[in-house]
Amino acid sequence: MEWVVFSQAFWELIARRLIFVGGDRTFSNCRVLLTERGQRAADGEEFNPDHPARYMERLLAAAPGTSDTTKQYLKEALKSYEQECFVASSVMLGVAAEDTTLDVAASFVAWQGKPAKNLKDILENPNRFYVYKLQEFEKRLTAAKGAIPSNLSENIELNITAILQIIRLTRNDAGHPTGKRVAPEDCYQNLVIYANAHRKLHQLKDYFDEQVESRKRKRARR
Repeated sequence: MEWVVFSQAFWELIARRLIFVGGDRTFSNCRVLLTERGQRAADGEEFNPDHPARYMERLLAAAPGTSDTTKQYLKEALKSYEQECFVASSVMLGVAAEDTTLDVAASFVAWQGKPAKNLKDILENPNRFYVYKLQEFEKRLTAAKGAIPSNLSENIELNITAILQIIRLTRNDAGHPTGKRVAPEDCYQNLVIYANAHRKLHQLKDYFDEQVESRKRKRARR
């Protein structure tokens, strides 16, 4: 049984191009070596799709409030990437990003209160497409930067909104019967940059939620 488990793991790593057999051309002297891709996974890059378990572990450690829905689609995105189904991975990543964005946007609305009523109506309108909801949220988030601590608001456009647009556009291209392919390196990079955006989005969400709770406690003491 141990040999069967080892054999399955060995050939899976070969298929994923994480290892290769090198050294002398004999069974007794050959060696199993890491490919460049395998070395990156072994080195512990912070968010590495080639190590799905560690990717999720680190993402959830950085954003423990991640919704179950987002977790589900992220796991599907990683599994699809692992199986080299890059179109499917891109679609699943896009759905995960959408769920996270709308979750954070709801916290933003609660934080802003009445000034965000229009955005609340947009987010809750089932007839509005995600692209419109995303654009409206991005617009208001950028406008509110002055009221958000600088460590959270710095480079919002570069670190969050630009990445969300990249993920959305890739998902749109992949999710329609255009015949377009998603390159492996693009799929890999999108998973990496999304993880960082996800972490920053949840830092914002935590701030918004904490501020809302603080206001509630103050009102309760009056």
